[in-house]
Amino acid sequence: MLAALDAALRREHGLAVTEFDVLITLFNAPGRQLGMSALARQALLSPAGTTHLVTRLERDGLVTRAADPADRRKWFTILTGAQASACVRGSAGGAQSMAAGPWAARGSGDR
Repeated sequence: MLAALDAALRREHGLAVTEFDVLITLFNAPGRQLGMSALARQALLSPAGTTHLVTRLERDGLVTRAADPADRRKWFTILTGAQASACVRGSAGGAQSMAAGPWAARGSGDR
């Protein structure tokens, strides 16, 4: 199921499942931003993996990074503008319908 979701997200939105997970995590965060450590923890990624993934998303204009004004050694990842929000909303609808698809024909006792 995860492979099918990944393939659909890549085909329809150019996103990997891990990229979508980071974007939806930021979309749901207060102020649409999280510290890098919190983002890694919530997205179940290593700190190094999160850094590489955020670098790719930043390159694509979907997120930006800003230093924490209270502690300039720490960084926030911030979901950027309407493009990223629209991407998340569109991807989320597709992900929800794909996730529901295989279960739709089964009764609750089959899960």
